[in-house]
Amino acid sequence: MIWCIVHQGCVVARGSYAQMIETAEEWRVLERGWHPDGTELAPRWLERGYSIVPQVTVSVRRAAA
Repeated sequence: MIWCIVHQGCVVARGSYAQMIETAEEWRVLERGWHPDGTELAPRWLERGYSIVPQVTVSVRRAAA
């Protein structure tokens, strides 16, 4: 499945979910953390207006608009 980073309604990146998480972290719009046992905490968004959604969802939103 292809995922997208969407910023204020515009697709700014596409790729696998892992790639999108890593890209968002590189852009400093997402903060990741881990429990002491090594499991990952839920990602914490730092910037408003960003989201990671499946590409299929983006296509449907544009078609509806």
